[in-house]
Amino acid sequence: MLKKLMIFVITLLLSGSVFSEELQSFQSDGCSMYPDGVPLVEDNKWVHCCITHDMSYWVGGKKEEKLKADALLGQCVAEETSEFHGGLMELGVLTGGLPNSGLPWRWGYGFKNGRSYKTMTLEEKKMHFEKFDGIIFEIERVSPDLTLDQISYMIARFELQRHLLAVELKLPPEVEMLSYDKRLEIVYRIYNRDAALFPQDQY
Repeated sequence: MLKKLMIFVITLLLSGSVFSEELQSFQSDGCSMYPDGVPLVEDNKWVHCCITHDMSYWVGGKKEEKLKADALLGQCVAEETSEFHGGLMELGVLTGGLPNSGLPWRWGYGFKNGRSYKTMTLEEKKMHFEKFDGIIFEIERVSPDLTLDQISYMIARFELQRHLLAVELKLPPEVEMLSYDKRLEIVYRIYNRDAALFPQDQY
């Protein structure tokens, strides 16, 4: 009996079920305690960089993944402002976005408990994919204050990360494409908030 129990526990451990945690829906506070742009001039000049950065910070993962996300933030901000400013923000998140800090902008903030640099279990990755489309609603929420280029940058990063996650989960194309029409509808809605951004005769 004890042997069967041990086999059962080991099976659960290997499957990741024991350590799977509930992933909260995606939310972003922009650049957190740092300005989203130049106050009183361009208030949201680099906020799209921060929201895209949050797409990775939401679920966390290995240290190498954090370093990559931080570098992409720095690159995005540098393109909007200067190399110095991009490097400054990258340095800020390298040290200020550490896991297990308890801060709402920590690495892996979508999980309630601190996770260090723990890789998601298979069940958590499936949950990640199921909740991933929530990001597009966050993009829609902030879109009225952003430019077309900023919106396009976030949508492109969203679609890329979604595809890479689907590949990692080895999902068949028909499963990956399940919500395509809905996502496309939201994208049209975002761009159509202003006819000047997306003229009616383009679709």
